[in-house]
Amino acid sequence: MNVSLVVTPDIEAEYIGGYELMISDLKENSLTIINEKNLNYLPQPSISFVINKDGVVENVKLEATSNDAKIDALLIKTVQNMPNWKPATNKDGVNIKQGFMLNVGQNGC
Repeated sequence: MNVSLVVTPDIEAEYIGGYELMISDLKENSLTIINEKNLNYLPQPSISFVINKDGVVENVKLEATSNDAKIDALLIKTVQNMPNWKPATNKDGVNIKQGFMLNVGQNGC
């Protein structure tokens, strides 16, 4: 049996500057190499990561490959090098970890 459990914090972690800035930063740091390939013809890569209680990106993992090692490595490096986030908090206002999944391609990012 494979069970997936998602726990949503009371206040979710937030990329400082907001979602649109995060997407812009991700594109800026990876678009030149990714544009060399047509992702329409490659599988959609997925990267999981955790924002820890200090707002630091950790546990970056390739969950689904693009079948292009250069693109996969670039995406991992780009996520690993993201600036600190505002961490998630529980109902008591205590910072907690929160996991994320980044899907890149036609249906993501």
